[in-house]
Amino acid sequence: MKHARAAQVLAEASMISEGPGASYVPAGCRAHDSKEPSGDNWSLYDQIALSFQRCHSPRALERAVDKAEAQLAAWRISPKSVPETSEERDRRILIEHEGASPEQVELREDLHPKAIRRLRLRNGREPESGAAIEVECRWTTRDERARGVLALKQQHGLSTRQIAEQMGVSHVTVLNDLAALR
Repeated sequence: MKHARAAQVLAEASMISEGPGASYVPAGCRAHDSKEPSGDNWSLYDQIALSFQRCHSPRALERAVDKAEAQLAAWRISPKSVPETSEERDRRILIEHEGASPEQVELREDLHPKAIRRLRLRNGREPESGAAIEVECRWTTRDERARGVLALKQQHGLSTRQIAEQMGVSHVTVLNDLAALR
């Protein structure tokens, strides 16, 4: 009976050590461990098998099996990598791919170039490079402000709400400035 438990624990440890969950950094996880390599690269299976081999009595084997079962239980409930939300993905794309064309970003991310351009525009960035749009928020007259609004509209293709957010004025003010220039 005790040998059957040990065999079962070894079989489970073998599956874990050979499976995709055996990697040091789990798939889909962007975090990297900063610890120095310890030289201890034994798999969970190897560690458990060695502890079983060192047992010279049935009582020692029973304790080793109990310890191995506890290790496997801890492995089963270990935190899994959390999938990225769409907001986190958008923020990451804006930061990591600044300066890259939408076509280059498409090769690395699962997004169409049009979606990348829309994402960049929605966040006040150049649609082609992803660079932040610099806006001069200092104006002395209404005409200067209106020319700034018109420049953002023509050069960057921003919506009136995006222009209002960029310039720090209300949406109605932007609409009035555009109407005054027509």
